[in-house]
Amino acid sequence: MPNTLVHLGVQGLVLRSIASDRYLAWVAVGCVLPDLPWILQRVCKRLQIPVDPFDLRVYCIVQASLFMCLLLSAGVAQLTRDRWKIFQILALSSLVHLLLDATEIKWGNGVHLLAPFSWRLVRFDLFWPESAIVSAVTLAGLVLSGWLIVKWWRVRPHDLQLRLPDAQRWMLGGGAAASYVLLPLALMSAPEQAGNHSVGAFRARWTQSNLAVEMYRAHYIVDEQGHGALWTMDDRPLEVLGLDLPSSARVSIRGVLLDGETIRVDEWHRHAPARDVATAVGLLLVSMLVLASARPRSPTDQRSSPASTRAPQPR
Repeated sequence: MPNTLVHLGVQGLVLRSIASDRYLAWVAVGCVLPDLPWILQRVCKRLQIPVDPFDLRVYCIVQASLFMCLLLSAGVAQLTRDRWKIFQILALSSLVHLLLDATEIKWGNGVHLLAPFSWRLVRFDLFWPESAIVSAVTLAGLVLSGWLIVKWWRVRPHDLQLRLPDAQRWMLGGGAAASYVLLPLALMSAPEQAGNHSVGAFRARWTQSNLAVEMYRAHYIVDEQGHGALWTMDDRPLEVLGLDLPSSARVSIRGVLLDGETIRVDEWHRHAPARDVATAVGLLLVSMLVLASARPRSPTDQRSSPASTRAPQPR
Protein backbone atom coordinates (compact mmCIF):
# COMPACT_ATOMS: atom_id res chain seq x y z
CA MET A 1 0.00 0.00 0.00
CA PRO A 2 1.11 3.60 -0.43
CA ASN A 3 1.93 5.26 2.88
CA THR A 4 -0.93 6.74 4.90
CA LEU A 5 -0.01 10.33 4.03
CA VAL A 6 -0.65 9.53 0.36
CA HIS A 7 -4.04 8.11 1.25
CA LEU A 8 -4.91 11.14 3.39
CA GLY A 9 -3.98 13.54 0.62
CA VAL A 10 -5.61 11.81 -2.33
CA GLN A 11 -8.67 10.46 -0.55
CA GLY A 12 -9.19 13.75 1.25
CA LEU A 13 -9.38 15.54 -2.10
CA VAL A 14 -11.58 12.94 -3.79
CA LEU A 15 -14.08 12.76 -0.95
CA ARG A 16 -14.47 16.54 -0.76
CA SER A 17 -17.14 16.04 -3.45
CA ILE A 18 -19.48 14.27 -1.00
CA ALA A 19 -18.12 15.14 2.45
CA SER A 20 -18.36 18.58 4.04
CA ASP A 21 -15.92 19.79 6.69
CA ARG A 22 -18.01 18.23 9.45
CA TYR A 23 -17.30 14.74 8.07
CA LEU A 24 -13.53 15.06 7.80
CA ALA A 25 -12.94 12.74 10.75
CA TRP A 26 -14.85 10.01 8.91
CA VAL A 27 -12.85 10.72 5.77
CA ALA A 28 -9.73 10.05 7.88
CA VAL A 29 -11.25 6.80 9.20
CA GLY A 30 -11.93 5.69 5.64
CA CYS A 31 -8.27 6.22 4.78
CA VAL A 32 -7.22 3.38 7.10
CA LEU A 33 -10.27 1.10 6.95
CA PRO A 34 -8.84 -1.36 4.35
CA ASP A 35 -5.56 -1.50 6.30
CA LEU A 36 -7.16 -2.71 9.55
CA PRO A 37 -6.55 -6.41 8.73
CA TRP A 38 -2.84 -5.75 8.12
CA ILE A 39 -2.63 -3.81 11.38
CA LEU A 40 -4.29 -6.82 13.04
CA GLN A 41 -1.66 -9.12 11.50
CA ARG A 42 1.17 -7.00 12.92
CA VAL A 43 -0.46 -6.90 16.36
CA CYS A 44 -0.86 -10.68 16.40
CA LYS A 45 2.81 -11.14 15.51
CA ARG A 46 4.03 -8.59 18.05
CA LEU A 47 1.95 -10.19 20.81
CA GLN A 48 3.02 -13.65 19.64
CA ILE A 49 -0.58 -14.86 19.53
CA PRO A 50 -0.51 -18.60 18.72
CA VAL A 51 -2.16 -18.61 15.29
CA ASP A 52 -1.03 -20.26 12.07
CA PRO A 53 0.78 -17.49 10.13
CA PHE A 54 -0.46 -18.77 6.76
CA ASP A 55 -4.07 -18.87 7.94
CA LEU A 56 -3.67 -15.40 9.43
CA ARG A 57 -2.30 -14.05 6.13
CA VAL A 58 -5.17 -15.52 4.10
CA TYR A 59 -7.74 -14.30 6.65
CA CYS A 60 -6.35 -10.77 6.31
CA ILE A 61 -6.35 -11.04 2.51
CA VAL A 62 -10.09 -11.76 2.58
CA GLN A 63 -10.84 -9.03 5.12
CA ALA A 64 -8.96 -6.43 3.08
CA SER A 65 -11.15 -7.00 -0.01
CA LEU A 66 -13.57 -4.30 -1.14
CA PHE A 67 -16.55 -6.52 -0.33
CA MET A 68 -15.49 -6.91 3.30
CA CYS A 69 -14.68 -3.19 3.59
CA LEU A 70 -18.24 -2.42 2.48
CA LEU A 71 -19.59 -4.79 5.13
CA LEU A 72 -17.54 -3.08 7.83
CA SER A 73 -18.59 0.36 6.54
CA ALA A 74 -22.25 -0.63 6.77
CA GLY A 75 -21.79 -1.91 10.31
CA VAL A 76 -19.95 1.18 11.56
CA ALA A 77 -22.49 3.50 9.94
CA GLN A 78 -25.27 2.06 12.13
CA LEU A 79 -23.63 3.76 15.13
CA THR A 80 -24.07 7.26 13.66
CA ARG A 81 -26.93 9.71 13.26
CA ASP A 82 -26.47 10.07 9.50
CA ARG A 83 -25.77 6.45 8.64
CA TRP A 84 -26.29 6.74 4.87
CA LYS A 85 -23.84 9.63 4.55
CA ILE A 86 -21.24 7.90 6.73
CA PHE A 87 -21.61 4.68 4.75
CA GLN A 88 -21.11 6.60 1.50
CA ILE A 89 -17.93 8.20 2.83
CA LEU A 90 -16.45 4.97 4.16
CA ALA A 91 -17.43 2.94 1.09
CA LEU A 92 -16.06 5.42 -1.45
CA SER A 93 -12.93 5.94 0.63
CA SER A 94 -12.33 2.17 0.73
CA LEU A 95 -12.66 1.94 -3.05
CA VAL A 96 -10.26 4.85 -3.64
CA HIS A 97 -7.84 3.38 -1.08
CA LEU A 98 -7.72 0.03 -2.88
CA LEU A 99 -7.34 1.67 -6.30
CA LEU A 100 -4.41 3.65 -4.94
CA ASP A 101 -2.86 0.46 -3.58
CA ALA A 102 -3.19 -1.14 -7.01
CA THR A 103 -1.12 1.59 -8.69
CA GLU A 104 2.12 0.47 -7.03
CA ILE A 105 4.34 -2.39 -8.13
CA LYS A 106 3.61 -5.21 -5.68
CA TRP A 107 5.08 -8.55 -6.58
CA GLY A 108 2.84 -11.29 -5.22
CA ASN A 109 0.46 -8.70 -3.80
CA GLY A 110 -2.48 -6.57 -4.93
CA VAL A 111 -6.12 -5.83 -4.15
CA HIS A 112 -9.45 -7.60 -4.59
CA LEU A 113 -12.21 -5.50 -6.14
CA LEU A 114 -14.49 -8.32 -7.28
CA ALA A 115 -14.28 -10.75 -4.36
CA PRO A 116 -15.87 -13.10 -3.47
CA PHE A 117 -16.62 -13.73 -7.16
CA SER A 118 -12.98 -13.43 -8.22
CA TRP A 119 -9.83 -13.72 -6.15
CA ARG A 120 -7.53 -12.61 -8.92
CA LEU A 121 -5.25 -9.87 -7.64
CA VAL A 122 -5.75 -6.47 -9.25
CA ARG A 123 -2.45 -4.68 -9.76
CA PHE A 124 -1.59 -1.94 -12.24
CA ASP A 125 2.18 -1.95 -11.52
CA LEU A 126 2.74 1.72 -12.38
CA PHE A 127 5.57 2.62 -9.98
CA TRP A 128 7.52 1.52 -6.92
CA PRO A 129 6.74 3.07 -3.50
CA GLU A 130 10.11 4.90 -3.66
CA SER A 131 9.38 6.60 -6.98
CA ALA A 132 9.44 10.39 -7.37
CA ILE A 133 5.68 10.55 -7.89
CA VAL A 134 4.98 8.79 -4.58
CA SER A 135 7.43 11.10 -2.77
CA ALA A 136 5.74 14.15 -4.28
CA VAL A 137 2.25 12.94 -3.36
CA THR A 138 3.47 12.09 0.15
CA LEU A 139 4.66 15.66 0.66
CA ALA A 140 1.43 16.98 -0.83
CA GLY A 141 -0.51 14.65 1.45
CA LEU A 142 1.27 16.01 4.52
CA VAL A 143 0.50 19.61 3.50
CA LEU A 144 -3.08 18.81 2.56
CA SER A 145 -3.64 16.87 5.79
CA GLY A 146 -2.56 19.91 7.78
CA TRP A 147 -4.85 22.14 5.74
CA LEU A 148 -7.83 19.79 6.18
CA ILE A 149 -7.26 19.61 9.94
CA VAL A 150 -7.19 23.42 10.15
CA LYS A 151 -10.44 23.59 8.19
CA TRP A 152 -11.96 20.90 10.39
CA TRP A 153 -10.91 22.78 13.55
CA ARG A 154 -12.76 25.89 12.44
CA VAL A 155 -16.04 24.01 12.10
CA ARG A 156 -18.26 23.94 15.18
CA PRO A 157 -19.45 21.47 16.27
CA HIS A 158 -17.20 18.73 14.95
CA ASP A 159 -18.16 15.37 16.41
CA LEU A 160 -18.42 11.82 15.12
CA GLN A 161 -22.23 11.99 15.19
CA LEU A 162 -22.38 8.83 17.25
CA ARG A 163 -25.73 7.66 18.56
CA LEU A 164 -27.04 4.74 20.56
CA PRO A 165 -28.53 2.30 18.02
CA ASP A 166 -32.14 1.18 18.24
CA ALA A 167 -33.09 -2.50 17.90
CA GLN A 168 -33.09 -2.42 14.10
CA ARG A 169 -29.68 -0.79 13.93
CA TRP A 170 -28.27 -3.22 16.49
CA MET A 171 -29.37 -6.09 14.24
CA LEU A 172 -27.97 -4.51 11.07
CA GLY A 173 -24.73 -3.38 12.67
CA GLY A 174 -24.23 -6.60 14.60
CA GLY A 175 -24.91 -8.71 11.52
CA ALA A 176 -22.41 -6.71 9.45
CA ALA A 177 -19.77 -6.89 12.20
CA ALA A 178 -20.28 -10.64 12.67
CA SER A 179 -20.01 -11.18 8.91
CA TYR A 180 -16.80 -9.12 8.78
CA VAL A 181 -15.25 -11.33 11.47
CA LEU A 182 -16.66 -14.76 10.56
CA LEU A 183 -17.22 -14.75 6.80
CA PRO A 184 -13.48 -14.75 5.95
CA LEU A 185 -13.21 -18.13 7.69
CA ALA A 186 -15.49 -19.62 5.02
CA LEU A 187 -13.64 -17.95 2.12
CA MET A 188 -10.01 -18.63 3.02
CA SER A 189 -9.38 -21.48 0.60
CA ALA A 190 -10.14 -19.47 -2.56
CA PRO A 191 -7.37 -16.81 -2.27
CA GLU A 192 -4.78 -19.46 -1.49
CA GLN A 193 -5.84 -21.55 -4.47
CA ALA A 194 -5.57 -18.42 -6.63
CA GLY A 195 -1.92 -18.06 -5.59
CA ASN A 196 -2.36 -14.87 -3.57
CA HIS A 197 0.85 -13.83 -1.76
CA SER A 198 2.36 -17.23 -2.71
CA VAL A 199 0.83 -18.67 0.46
CA GLY A 200 0.22 -22.09 -1.11
CA ALA A 201 3.81 -22.35 -2.32
CA PHE A 202 5.25 -21.49 1.10
CA ARG A 203 3.00 -24.05 2.77
CA ALA A 204 4.14 -26.73 0.32
CA ARG A 205 7.85 -25.93 0.29
CA TRP A 206 8.71 -28.75 2.69
CA THR A 207 7.20 -31.41 0.41
CA GLN A 208 7.69 -29.85 -3.04
CA SER A 209 10.61 -28.19 -4.79
CA ASN A 210 11.16 -25.55 -7.48
CA LEU A 211 8.10 -23.51 -6.56
CA ALA A 212 7.82 -20.05 -8.13
CA VAL A 213 7.16 -17.35 -5.52
CA GLU A 214 6.88 -13.59 -5.19
CA MET A 215 7.39 -11.64 -1.97
CA TYR A 216 6.48 -8.02 -1.27
CA ARG A 217 8.45 -6.02 1.32
CA ALA A 218 10.00 -9.11 2.88
CA HIS A 219 12.63 -8.81 5.61
CA TYR A 220 16.20 -9.45 4.51
CA ILE A 221 18.24 -9.76 7.72
CA VAL A 222 22.03 -9.65 7.86
CA ASP A 223 23.49 -11.17 11.04
CA GLU A 224 26.67 -10.18 12.89
CA GLN A 225 28.75 -12.47 10.70
CA GLY A 226 27.49 -10.69 7.57
CA HIS A 227 25.32 -13.58 6.45
CA GLY A 228 21.98 -12.57 4.94
CA ALA A 229 18.71 -14.51 5.06
CA LEU A 230 15.26 -13.84 3.69
CA TRP A 231 12.47 -14.26 6.26
CA THR A 232 9.16 -15.79 5.25
CA MET A 233 5.64 -15.00 6.46
CA ASP A 234 5.93 -17.87 8.96
CA ASP A 235 9.05 -16.25 10.44
CA ARG A 236 11.57 -18.75 9.13
CA PRO A 237 14.87 -17.81 7.43
CA LEU A 238 15.65 -18.87 3.88
CA GLU A 239 19.14 -19.34 2.50
CA VAL A 240 19.34 -16.90 -0.41
CA LEU A 241 21.00 -17.39 -3.78
CA GLY A 242 21.25 -14.41 -6.10
CA LEU A 243 20.90 -11.68 -3.47
CA ASP A 244 23.73 -10.38 -1.29
CA LEU A 245 23.12 -7.03 0.42
CA PRO A 246 25.60 -5.48 2.89
CA SER A 247 22.89 -4.59 5.43
CA SER A 248 19.39 -5.56 6.49
CA ALA A 249 16.57 -4.19 4.35
CA ARG A 250 13.01 -4.59 3.12
CA VAL A 251 12.99 -6.18 -0.33
CA SER A 252 10.53 -7.38 -2.94
CA ILE A 253 11.65 -10.45 -4.84
CA ARG A 254 10.71 -12.87 -7.57
CA GLY A 255 12.30 -16.26 -7.40
CA VAL A 256 12.07 -20.00 -6.91
CA LEU A 257 11.87 -22.02 -3.70
CA LEU A 258 14.43 -24.72 -4.41
CA ASP A 259 13.47 -26.54 -1.21
CA GLY A 260 12.13 -25.78 2.25
CA GLU A 261 15.20 -23.79 3.26
CA THR A 262 16.62 -22.27 0.07
CA ILE A 263 15.37 -19.65 -2.38
CA ARG A 264 16.87 -18.51 -5.65
CA VAL A 265 16.21 -14.82 -6.29
CA ASP A 266 15.79 -13.92 -9.96
CA GLU A 267 14.62 -10.30 -9.54
CA TRP A 268 14.73 -8.02 -6.55
CA HIS A 269 14.01 -4.46 -5.44
CA ARG A 270 15.21 -2.78 -2.26
CA HIS A 271 12.67 -0.57 -0.48
CA ALA A 272 13.49 2.69 1.29
CA PRO A 273 12.62 2.96 5.02
CA ALA A 274 10.93 6.35 4.58
CA ARG A 275 7.57 4.72 3.81
CA ASP A 276 7.23 3.37 7.36
CA VAL A 277 7.90 6.84 8.81
CA ALA A 278 5.29 8.45 6.53
CA THR A 279 2.75 5.78 7.48
CA ALA A 280 3.40 6.32 11.19
CA VAL A 281 2.94 10.10 10.80
CA GLY A 282 -0.26 9.55 8.81
CA LEU A 283 -1.71 7.16 11.40
CA LEU A 284 -0.85 9.65 14.14
CA LEU A 285 -2.74 12.40 12.29
CA VAL A 286 -5.75 10.14 11.80
CA SER A 287 -5.75 9.16 15.48
CA MET A 288 -5.54 12.79 16.61
CA LEU A 289 -8.40 13.81 14.34
CA VAL A 290 -10.67 10.97 15.43
CA LEU A 291 -9.91 11.32 19.15
CA ALA A 292 -10.50 15.07 19.05
CA SER A 293 -13.78 14.52 17.22
CA ALA A 294 -14.89 11.91 19.74
CA ARG A 295 -14.73 14.35 22.64
CA PRO A 296 -18.02 15.42 24.25
CA ARG A 297 -19.41 18.61 22.81
CA SER A 298 -19.16 21.68 24.99
CA PRO A 299 -22.16 23.94 25.72
CA THR A 300 -20.60 26.49 23.34
CA ASP A 301 -20.52 23.88 20.57
CA GLN A 302 -24.11 22.89 21.25
CA ARG A 303 -25.28 26.49 21.10
CA SER A 304 -23.48 26.97 17.79
CA SER A 305 -24.88 23.73 16.37
CA PRO A 306 -27.05 24.12 13.26
CA ALA A 307 -29.83 22.31 15.12
CA SER A 308 -29.84 24.93 17.88
CA THR A 309 -30.10 27.83 15.43
CA ARG A 310 -32.84 26.29 13.36
CA ALA A 311 -36.17 28.06 13.56
CA PRO A 312 -38.74 26.26 15.73
CA GLN A 313 -41.22 24.20 13.79
CA PRO A 314 -44.94 24.99 14.21
CA ARG A 315 -46.94 22.36 16.03
